[in-house]
Amino acid sequence: MKAKEQNSKKRVLIYVHFNKNNKIADYIEYQLRHINQLFDEIIFVSNSNVSINDKKKLNGFYNNFIQRNNEGFDFAGWRDGLKSVGWKTIEKFDSLTLMNDTCFGPIYPMEEVYKKMEKSKADFWGMTDHCSTTHGMPGTNGPVPEHIQSYFMVFKRNVIKSKTFKKFWEEVTNSNDVTFVIQNYETQLTKILNNAGFEHSLFFNYGEYYVGKKNNLLGEVSFRYPKILINTKTPLIKVKSFLQNFDSLSFRNLIRYINKKTNYPTKLIKEHINNIYASREILRIRLKTLVLLTLIHTKRLLFILLKPAVWIKKRLLK
Repeated sequence: MKAKEQNSKKRVLIYVHFNKNNKIADYIEYQLRHINQLFDEIIFVSNSNVSINDKKKLNGFYNNFIQRNNEGFDFAGWRDGLKSVGWKTIEKFDSLTLMNDTCFGPIYPMEEVYKKMEKSKADFWGMTDHCSTTHGMPGTNGPVPEHIQSYFMVFKRNVIKSKTFKKFWEEVTNSNDVTFVIQNYETQLTKILNNAGFEHSLFFNYGEYYVGKKNNLLGEVSFRYPKILINTKTPLIKVKSFLQNFDSLSFRNLIRYINKKTNYPTKLIKEHINNIYASREILRIRLKTLVLLTLIHTKRLLFILLKPAVWIKKRLLK
């Protein structure tokens, strides 16, 4: 691993990987090569049966490599990563970063993110969050609590040492029901820690970016609005952004936009998308997004037509 930056916090990263083709894509090698100097220790957890040659791609970028079945998905992977290190060792670090491979980048230096967020008084933080919504919970379509999106989460030592944090991870199961994992882990961890008295923060907070406009449409800003994240120098872009975004950016146009704004080698994006998604699957996802956008715009139009006075008042108050 590269020499760590001077005068910085002592940090540990647990990185969870999954690839249906049992490969370690080149964008992951690029990612770890550009962030490993931020950490004193890196545990790489692969939920895929990767080859020895693929594992060699990451030589020098991790301290411990764990290979496991994809049982319990990312959260069980992070749990096993924590177990491999042990709580006594984890507690010695100033912060614990949990990350997965569902994003490309960094398209901007990650050092700037840590410099900004480690000055925050927050006990834990993330790159983006999902706002609270009245519906949309997978499996039930019930309410979704506000939560840090799990592709990138950082916890300070006081959280790591807490009984609440340890209890959460000790109760994570190997459920193969992704809906269960979302309902019980991904959407609940932020609320559980908040209820225990811990405060959280975000690198990109769309509630502040769009003052007075926090709504269900922006709930999934991490992949629906990649242009906003690029313009605000958020260094990680979700893989899903290249398949279903609301910025009306085609795959080619989003690639062009990244090329225009950053120095990120976008050939890594093209290679991964082509290797993972069949043309038919890409078409299905894009058609689904188009239908959703049409429904949203139709709902807005009906509101304007049926309640013009209310709509005008809202516009004037902006």
